[in-house]
Amino acid sequence: LAVHPAPGYSGPTVAGGLLARDLSLSEVGERHRPGLVHRLDKDTSGVLITARNEKALRRLAEAFSRRETVKRYLAFVRGRPKSDHGLVDSPIGRHPTQRHKMAAGLADGRPARTFWRLIKYFPASQVSLMMLTLVTGRTHQARVHLQSLGLPVLADPVYSRGHTELIKMRPKLEPYLQRQMLHARRLSIAHPVTGR
Repeated sequence: LAVHPAPGYSGPTVAGGLLARDLSLSEVGERHRPGLVHRLDKDTSGVLITARNEKALRRLAEAFSRRETVKRYLAFVRGRPKSDHGLVDSPIGRHPTQRHKMAAGLADGRPARTFWRLIKYFPASQVSLMMLTLVTGRTHQARVHLQSLGLPVLADPVYSRGHTELIKMRPKLEPYLQRQMLHARRLSIAHPVTGR
């Protein structure tokens, strides 16, 4: 699902589901983003946090802006990294010619840092499973940083090409490659009321 309505997208959204469950959320946050503290890309699965009142929304949003969160992602990528762990410290900004994309390493980009660790390499399919820890939260950060390493996320329609070759090699993978292979596995943040 898309997290919230966007130009050119008219399908179901998480925001719409939240309002269907609890109409009082329409009073929390922005009109089209009821209770939404952050977002995930449409085809990224995983953990998403929302707030049920303005005070919680404000506190959670402040924690994100002060980088007091730990965001961990799992990604299946094409290829194998040169080492078992590392850091991508490369600014991200709007791609200069392809406006629907972001790009790493731009002089006018915003700072972005991603720690990564190889969990397992699958030599038969030339695919790696990686754990990512995002220090910052830039648009498409995990996908762009992995692409900059030459390790595009499998089935990513924007930053990866060639997963059709993988399907030819391993046809049983096709049902799993209907969306990008990126999953927000864990989000650690202080509870806005208890502080735990």
